[in-house]
This record gives sequence, structure tokens and C-alpha cells, in this order.
Amino acid sequence: MIRNCEFLPRNGLIVSEAALIAGSYSGQHNFGYTCYMPRKITIEGLVVDDRNHGSNYPGPKIFMDFNRAYTDETYEEKYPYVITEEVSIEDLTIKSGKPIDVSTNPFMFRTVKVTQK
Repeated sequence: MIRNCEFLPRNGLIVSEAALIAGSYSGQHNFGYTCYMPRKITIEGLVVDDRNHGSNYPGPKIFMDFNRAYTDETYEEKYPYVITEEVSIEDLTIKSGKPIDVSTNPFMFRTVKVTQK
């Protein structure tokens, strides 16, 4: 749960990309157990101060691109990663005025349900 905090991408430097949750996983490594993200993520009262952005900045993302190769159904994870099912967002302020998006890798996170109040 992320509650009542401020997110300042790159400590105020010019940003071209901002993601709240970062990670990396190819799905090719056997850790000996199944890897999971939290089933549900709740974000309440978050302020994203992304006013200092580059001209190509599309707005903040919830998840960074965890696996740049996983862009369609042909990619095979030998050891699948169980991703988040739901993200609930309430009282979100984005100072740039840009909309929040799920990820720069929409295919990998295509099943995540995002609700925003």
C-alpha cells in the first residue's frame, strides 16, 4: 500500500519516464519457487511531482517495463511470474497534469484491473 506520500521522479531532474513500481524478471530463471507480485496494490493520497519533464514525457506509469521481450503471446516464460491482479487508486495528484498509465509494456500488464476514484 502506498499512502499519503510524494513521489519526485529522479529527485526533480528532467524526466522522460517515471514509474511507481520498478522491477525486472525474464521468466527464464528457476528460483525454486513461483515468483509473485502483490495480488492487490492500493495507492491512496499520492502526489507525483513530475512538472520537470522532457518534451517526450507521456506521464507516469504504475509499473515499469519488467521484461522488454514479453510483448506478445509468442514469448514463453519458462518460470512464469504471477503479476498483480488489481491496482486501486484514490486521491492521486499528478502535478504535470498528464494521465497515469499502467506500463510502457501494456501487453505484460494487460490483465491488471485499475480502478481510480
